[in-house]
Amino acid sequence: MLEKISSFSAFLMQIPGAVLVMIIIALSLILFLPEAAAQTIYVDGFRKAYGVYIGPVWLLTIAFCGGRLYHHIIEKRKQAKQLIRLKKSLSELTPEEKGYLLPYIINGENSIYVGIQDGIMAGLQKKGITYRASNMGDQMNGFAFNLQSWARQHLVENEHLLNHAVGRPKTPREKYREQRRFY
Repeated sequence: MLEKISSFSAFLMQIPGAVLVMIIIALSLILFLPEAAAQTIYVDGFRKAYGVYIGPVWLLTIAFCGGRLYHHIIEKRKQAKQLIRLKKSLSELTPEEKGYLLPYIINGENSIYVGIQDGIMAGLQKKGITYRASNMGDQMNGFAFNLQSWARQHLVENEHLLNHAVGRPKTPREKYREQRRFY
């Protein structure tokens, strides 16, 4: 029984909002048209025969549509709060993290290649600022990491957030060459 209710609920959630609004409008017209207008468009007989069903269906459809609207508003508010939190995290970056983000903004880079074990990039990824663009990569050239679109937009508008950047992202090959120079 619970599975049937759950599957019916899932079915209802797949109905587009525009269709729900059209159903509400149609049911409202059938229920609330004056008698003369109902006779003109030939729904008066239908209303008399099925009015006992149309009324509850109209109420349930309005309630369901209201619930979906409420859910949509709550989700949008959550997303807005999340975006505010994410933007705030851009103002709290370490100088090394700023150095990793600088090529995205100053050079217009789309992808930066670093090792999968790179701690700074992993931190940026964990914060939701960057993401691994592909699972294809190797131990010498690294893996491609891209900047989230919201972060790029915010950093382009607020380049001052990248002031005092230190260092830059390096591929594993570049790091290996630097280590060899010191030995």
